[in-house]
Amino acid sequence: MSRLSSFLDGAPEGTATTLAALACAESLTDAVALAIYQKVPVPGLSAEKFIAGFKYSGLTEPRNSEWNLLPALREELVGKKRLLPKATGEEIHKDLLALGQVEANRQRAGTEIPSYLFTEAGQAYHFAGTGAVQTALEHYSAASRGPFNGAQWLGAKLAAEQERNHVIPEGAVETTFLRALVMLREGHKRDAMPLFRRVATTNREMREVAISLHIIGNDNNRGQRREAERELHRSIEIDKKLGNEFGVAQTLHSLANLLGRQNGRFKEAEDAYRESIEILKKLGNEFGVSQTLHSLANLLSRQNGRFKEAESAYRESINLGKKLRNDNHMAQALRSYGLAIEQHSPDEALLLLQQSLEINRRHRKWEFVRRLERDIRNMEARTTSRLPPPPRQS
Repeated sequence: MSRLSSFLDGAPEGTATTLAALACAESLTDAVALAIYQKVPVPGLSAEKFIAGFKYSGLTEPRNSEWNLLPALREELVGKKRLLPKATGEEIHKDLLALGQVEANRQRAGTEIPSYLFTEAGQAYHFAGTGAVQTALEHYSAASRGPFNGAQWLGAKLAAEQERNHVIPEGAVETTFLRALVMLREGHKRDAMPLFRRVATTNREMREVAISLHIIGNDNNRGQRREAERELHRSIEIDKKLGNEFGVAQTLHSLANLLGRQNGRFKEAEDAYRESIEILKKLGNEFGVSQTLHSLANLLSRQNGRFKEAESAYRESINLGKKLRNDNHMAQALRSYGLAIEQHSPDEALLLLQQSLEINRRHRKWEFVRRLERDIRNMEARTTSRLPPPPRQS
């Protein structure tokens, strides 16, 4: 017997419908639970008594200042559509949606109003619950933007639930991409890549398709270079049509990295780097400029007769890193610059590696510390071997 069946055995008539109404919310506060209860009450029981009794039933769990139904219970309730009339469910979803759309309500988030209602994931979930599926997908798409956070994880979880229950179409580009992105950022690349590839086969010109092509292009860039190049070019084409200049710049950088590893294609790689830099400068993205200058400098340093140009690019990249106070970039660029100038200025090269080592030690990046210590030992050995032999004693 399920937890729900056990709880309902002997419970007042109408309890199942009330629980299904509460399950419309991913998490609850007492105030919101009481408001939902007013719409779907249990005859003869006050809202306060029902909510208090339910919270002590063992079927709920606290979540900071909020609480929620046990996941297994909520999943069972959401999956049994017959428990709650469709019109009632849509009305509850509409009310929950409205709470998260009032900016003034944000100050009550986490106390009187569940915090998730103010996220793109929460908005997507409740738009879908009202029947506005296309708007819901747009919000699931918006949930995938920006740095990785709990709202993205929640969005992927809620989208999967709604797909299972046929609230939104299974395998939509927006939700498939969101799920893949969460997997990738959680370190599950093997599971994520088939989903990115599924998105990339879509003929629609969408941000999700462009990013997926970029990701799989980078994944293919060593073993399947021709396929990778096609994927990166298509990503650039889509972003250009969408007016996503930052996306174009990012993918041009990746394309240049791919071309730069192929003999005879240095000029194409350089052109792609410089186009990326030009776009990033126009956008005012100094961090992107510093990164791409670093890559351009590495490319130039491998070509005969272009050392001065490489040195200039390294210095500009490092200066931008200093300006932005980005130690991670500084450590990388200093190491690359040091290794590149060893033949020309061995003393300065050692100094640059030592500066990079100091930054990595400060940030406790021990893997890079070990690598730099090895670089320095090797460089010192090579420098010593180049010294003239001491004069013979007479």
